[in-house]
Amino acid sequence: MITEKDIKKIADLSCLEVKDEDVPKLAKQLGEIIDYVEQLGDLSLDGIKPTAHAVEVKNVFRKTDDDVVKNDAFKKTIKQAPEADEKYF
Repeated sequence: MITEKDIKKIADLSCLEVKDEDVPKLAKQLGEIIDYVEQLGDLSLDGIKPTAHAVEVKNVFRKTDDDVVKNDAFKKTIKQAPEADEKYF
């Protein structure tokens, strides 16, 4: 059970300003949150594979393998430059 003393200590450690009239309400709410989280510990997770995401995530940027492609964009670009020295503008 979270006490009002615990709330004041948590607020102090977190550098939060908590009004004295809000402390009982916060103690009750935080206690309810902790009780709920403790209920999650009672769940049977046998046969459930640990995951980082609830659904399968794929890299949407990579659709194919890397293929070497001849590209002459640099040559076209350097030809358009007003002045060029080898491969520099």
